[in-house]
Amino acid sequence: MNDQNTKLTEIYMSAVAHHQKGDYKTAESLYQKILKELPNHINTQSNLGGLYWQIGQQDKTMHLLQNVLKIEKITFKQ
Repeated sequence: MNDQNTKLTEIYMSAVAHHQKGDYKTAESLYQKILKELPNHINTQSNLGGLYWQIGQQDKTMHLLQNVLKIEKITFKQ
């Protein structure tokens, strides 16, 4: 695993921990940071969609989950 992947994994784990503690603002910021580097990271998009659902932003939830479905469809076709 290269340094960038290691760093992104650490950011992801931190985002999940903040999300689980209810620190949604920090978790959202960290998830967004990951998506800037890996825009098709399914777990990050799914988790961020769940976070948006928890804070009442269903429109953002639907957008992210639609992206996840598109990515999954592409992945299964290959």
